[in-house]
Order: sequence, then structure tokens, then C-alpha cells
Amino acid sequence: MKLCPFCREEIQDEAVKCRWCAERLDNADDPDKEVLLLEDHPSWMFYYKHFLVGAVLCVVFGIGLLVWIYAALDRAGRKYRITNQRVTVKKGIFSKETSEVSIIDLKNVLIRQSLAGRIFNYGDVIGGTAGTAGNEMMIEGVHKPSRFMDTIAKQKSVLT
Repeated sequence: MKLCPFCREEIQDEAVKCRWCAERLDNADDPDKEVLLLEDHPSWMFYYKHFLVGAVLCVVFGIGLLVWIYAALDRAGRKYRITNQRVTVKKGIFSKETSEVSIIDLKNVLIRQSLAGRIFNYGDVIGGTAGTAGNEMMIEGVHKPSRFMDTIAKQKSVLT
């Protein structure tokens, strides 16, 4: 018998997962273990144009529901993750595109908001590295973009 490093309850020596706190025990003592800090999808307000166009098309042609379905599928297909080591952007409805940037490699991070984004508190978080002229990371339409920027900055200061 041994103690769980998370909840300090007694568990079997062969246990892979604690039966008390449900934490996985493999790599529990590893400081390089990747930990999820923030995960989100785009804000619903990012799709306000889709909903307006859909409403007009519903009234005029009766096909606006298709635009609303597209917006819902697009939002579900986008996932933004920040861990203690990297930023991951996954997007796509039928085909998937995944891009990852190590937090230590990010040289600049900025927030871009339109007028509607400033009113409804959503925007884009854009990050670039020194190795390229363009932007390597684009988190589009996320609610409270300063939360993402602050999480990246805090983790970057921990790593350097």
C-alpha cells in the first residue's frame, strides 16, 4: 500500500488511478508533466454576423437555418488550449487543422478586437515567434481575450 500524492489516501501499489480523487498516478512526481491551464471555444458573439444573415435568409428564403447550423458546427470544431508548455489551436468541421506553438518560443502576443468585439468582450489573440515573419498562433473570437493573453504571459514568465 502507498499514499496518493494528490489526496494522501491509501491506495494499492499497482494503482494507475486513485480511487478516491480519480487522479492518474503515472508521472505524478514528474515536474515536466503537461498541465492544462485554459481551454475554450470561440464566443457565440463571434458568430453574430452568421446569426443576422441567417435571420434575414429565414425571412426571405427560409434557408437561414443552414447558416445557423454552419455557425454551430464551426464553433464546435474550434478548440483552443493552453498548457504549461504549449498553445494548441484546433479547427475544422470535416477536415482538421492543428497548430501548436511552444510558449517559450512565443516572442509577442497581441489582442485584436473590432468594435463589436470591444462591446461584447471577444476578440483574437495573435502570437508570433522570432523564426517567422508572420503570426504562428491565431486564437479567433475567444471570450475575454485578455484571459488568454495573461495566461500565456504568466506561464512564459514561469518558464524563463
